[in-house]
Amino acid sequence: MLRQLVGLCIVFAVSWSNHGSGQSVMTQGQFYLDETPLSTEIKRRHSYAEAISKAGPAVVRIISRRGAELDALSIGRGVIDPNNDLNAGDTVRPNLPSPTRGEGSGVLVSTDGYILTNYHVVERTDWISIILPRADKEYEARLVGMDSRSDLALLKIEGQNFPAITIGNSNHLEVGDVVLAIGNPFGIGQTSTLGIVSALGRSDLPMARAVDLANFIQTDAAINPGNSGGALIDVKGRLIGINSALLNPDGYASLGVGFAIPINQARAVMDQLILHGEVRRGYLGMTIQKVTPALADFFGMMEAKGALVTNVYESTPAADAGIIEEDIITSIDGTQILSGSDFKSRIAQVKPGETIQLGVLRRGSHFTTYATLKEQADLTRYFLGDAASANLKPANTWFGDLLEGVSISSLDLVWRRQLNAPDKVPCGAVAVHVDSRSPFAKAGIASGSIILRIDKQDICTSSDAYNYIAGQRKRQYLLRTWYQGRFQYITVTTNN
Repeated sequence: MLRQLVGLCIVFAVSWSNHGSGQSVMTQGQFYLDETPLSTEIKRRHSYAEAISKAGPAVVRIISRRGAELDALSIGRGVIDPNNDLNAGDTVRPNLPSPTRGEGSGVLVSTDGYILTNYHVVERTDWISIILPRADKEYEARLVGMDSRSDLALLKIEGQNFPAITIGNSNHLEVGDVVLAIGNPFGIGQTSTLGIVSALGRSDLPMARAVDLANFIQTDAAINPGNSGGALIDVKGRLIGINSALLNPDGYASLGVGFAIPINQARAVMDQLILHGEVRRGYLGMTIQKVTPALADFFGMMEAKGALVTNVYESTPAADAGIIEEDIITSIDGTQILSGSDFKSRIAQVKPGETIQLGVLRRGSHFTTYATLKEQADLTRYFLGDAASANLKPANTWFGDLLEGVSISSLDLVWRRQLNAPDKVPCGAVAVHVDSRSPFAKAGIASGSIILRIDKQDICTSSDAYNYIAGQRKRQYLLRTWYQGRFQYITVTTNN
């Protein structure tokens, strides 16, 4: 028995000693091991570690406290446990509610401590602090300025030689480019996700309706709660966007549809915030809308691109440049305008006093003109108020159904007061009631809209509208309308 045990031990020892040559202690098969690091060439082709190592140190964690002042000692201490709202021994001042804490991300864009983030990350905060990925302390941040229309804010922390990110050029992006999102989702720490540019020039997003001056980059790189304000980078680690929003009905986690503000737009806002503490935008003095395929057909365009001018205010840069209603702006400084939102975001980056070249399409002819933008003023806006369309009171006369479910009345003094119609709307036909099943409702005509023109026919009374449509009996009409402060062109396809 002893001899058998000794022999077994000898076999085990031999098998273990042969491990380096591929022999296993448990089997006569082989294990293939390769513990050499990947070559630089392979890493460059298949790994994004270099890009993340360049950009990661610049993506910071933002902690904001709302609702109550913190004890002065807790703010002045300089080092605060990021996992607790208050340090041991700190107290909230009497008769104040307990503070609430929000978290997000930001990007160090300069070595002296300027940080870009989202407006919605730091709005209505009493105190903002910054945690660098490789630092063991919190930095109290100063709010330099913020801009709700672009969902951007600029913070500043005191110090030098911070690990600033390299800023790229978002105008060079193309759909299909590989991008990475870096941020601090759910407060678990810095996280990197990979995806591609899914689309460019997204606007009018349902989750960001207040943001009217951002042409978002859409990406399937996971952007989760806490990623807001973080970095969207390219494969070289350059900042090309500020992560801003995710599309999710439940508002919890990424569904592969995330949005970032292009860095070129963010830089224009950042420069203004550094110089003035606010954004001073130039304005042209006109209203525009996107060109739909139906509108493109009406205006004889090959593609549904550009910005359709719906109104021009008097004594404004647009009027001085010779722009008129129904012009289509096709380019700014030689760069094509893809949509109405693209036009708005481009104009928002132009400073007051700067002159731009506008490419214009008018009745099939192209020409260029120049406009010098002025500082944006508060243009008068007219609203219907809180009254719902169902509460509109009838005016002098009603017409019967106007082609499948629209009742109209002339714009008299009663309607003018109810709708707050401006002098720019001297007359028209009011859509008093629009049946929800009507083609007019489906096209976007709401109760309270004022019809100013149908095709090329000016409409000054309800009789004008009724007689024109009754006489034409066409399948499709182009209506110029005014509704709640906005002039708009709408195509209506009927069942005639």
